[in-house]
Amino acid sequence: MVLMTYCTAIVILAWALCFSSIHCAKNHQKIGICTFIVHPVCPDPSINFYLYTRENQYNPQLVTVENITESYYVKSLENKFILHGFNSNMTLDVLQSIKDEYLMQADVNVWMIDYHDVAAGPSECYFAAVYNLPAVGKCSALFVRKIIELSEVELPEEVMHVIGFSLGGQLASQISKNLKPIKLPRITGLDPALPLFYSSHLNRRLSRNDADFVDVIHTNAMIQGQLAPCGDVDFYVNGGLAQPGCHNSSNPISCDHHMAPTYFAESIRSTTGFWAWPCPSTYDYFTGKCPRHGDLELMGECVNHSATGQYVLHTNSEPPYAQGDWNCSLDLKTIKLVEHFRRLSCLNSGLLKVVDDSVYTRVDVADGLDFRIPEVTGRRKSAEGVELGKIKTTRGDETCDGR
Repeated sequence: MVLMTYCTAIVILAWALCFSSIHCAKNHQKIGICTFIVHPVCPDPSINFYLYTRENQYNPQLVTVENITESYYVKSLENKFILHGFNSNMTLDVLQSIKDEYLMQADVNVWMIDYHDVAAGPSECYFAAVYNLPAVGKCSALFVRKIIELSEVELPEEVMHVIGFSLGGQLASQISKNLKPIKLPRITGLDPALPLFYSSHLNRRLSRNDADFVDVIHTNAMIQGQLAPCGDVDFYVNGGLAQPGCHNSSNPISCDHHMAPTYFAESIRSTTGFWAWPCPSTYDYFTGKCPRHGDLELMGECVNHSATGQYVLHTNSEPPYAQGDWNCSLDLKTIKLVEHFRRLSCLNSGLLKVVDDSVYTRVDVADGLDFRIPEVTGRRKSAEGVELGKIKTTRGDETCDGR
């Protein structure tokens, strides 16, 4: 209540400063060291977009709506758009790790926003960052719309995948709102921010309606991140409140929060996989009512796009964090179909699309092209559409990674 009262007073003061002038030419107003966007205009010099590709992996290219076609952008490649949060920027190490993992794994366009000038400062400025989010979302949507218009990808879900960490997870919702009638194929929320986002009606909290598919990873729920489910599928890592690798950290809360993008980065090229089991609530998990059971779902980049509900999983306390299958007796059982094969990339997570039976299955991969699959025959294609040939049904000793 005190925070809300303080924040309300701040924004009223910002409006008063602006409208007290007959010619309020400034788009931004400062209250102390906090910046408010009082007149949203796009483009805004404080909201910038950068492109990374394999041609410039460590040298970000500043791109505008007007010069996208003159950049390193490749129309036929998949697009990933990474959003930072409060008091941060695109150089945050965990977000750079996501970018690097993508580019090591495949040839893609990785876009990153930097709006730190209107999302920075001490904790008292957090409200200003939240207040500015609709303006940032508006300008971001214009940029995303142009990329979508130019894109020539083969699969609809590859046109744009938005990945938002913390306040960036809530920014993804604002982008979705401003894109209408276009709907994003996928949003991944990485511990979406909790403060001032307590319901879908207050400041437009991220929800499963914001994209065709929304997957969310919770690591610091009830403190910096959301506890309530936000997506089609929500993963509560180690219960979603605290992470084992952060117990000895000098700032365990911050560490817990940042583990969401850390886990996601590892998932991109993991050969073990973050496998989770269903659990209806965190309360059930912490009261021992969610033993490992039921059908597994894979958390992270190669998540099943038809997955729904809430899941929990365990991780290691140090990298690699993924523990793999929790039950080796699964006999490599088939996993539910995701509506589209996630290219050759998901092969790295032990996933293979078997077209004939419309399922995914766990596989052992040898030299990238040799497969051992029980009781399944089918065909698969690489990202370029090159057929890799008939997959033979074989039997052999079954192994589980991450044991």
